[in-house]
Amino acid sequence: MMTFDPAVKEVMTWRRSRFFRSEYELQVKQQLVAFFRRTGFFNWQAEIYEGEERNVPVLEYRRSGVFHQKVSVKPLDYRFSQVSKPIPVSLRGELWLELDNGRTYHFRPTNFWQTRWALTDEREQECLTFQRSSWGFGGKITINNAELSQDELLFLIYTTWCIVIMKMEDQAAAS
Repeated sequence: MMTFDPAVKEVMTWRRSRFFRSEYELQVKQQLVAFFRRTGFFNWQAEIYEGEERNVPVLEYRRSGVFHQKVSVKPLDYRFSQVSKPIPVSLRGELWLELDNGRTYHFRPTNFWQTRWALTDEREQECLTFQRSSWGFGGKITINNAELSQDELLFLIYTTWCIVIMKMEDQAAAS
């Protein structure tokens, strides 16, 4: 498992690992942190794997609905937070993420083209910022707030990364 230095703003990079497959890699300083794999076409499902092995998924996502989308998050690792009910996602990709520990986060695009995103906490402080490349093959994630626990931070990174990829693929399919 990757650990982050709380004194430094870490920049993570993600990219599509295979051109014709919905698989993405997340890296910090050229070291693989996580691997995203989407399965299914009509019933959108995705799994996040940690580390190089890619044997056992740590999180599982399922999307339901077309215009009123909801994403269900199933932690497969005891370290991660629980989300008891499906998360409603707007057509623009905006969502309110409410964890079972009582914390809430707001995730939203910050520009019209949905290439920049921000995750803010209850006090409207930015925890994470996403910058997607213009061609949709990757991007950068910047960790802005280190007041979160390591496991909660990873859970938020993985979940919001999944939403960005989901919306990016929706835009590609619509065009």
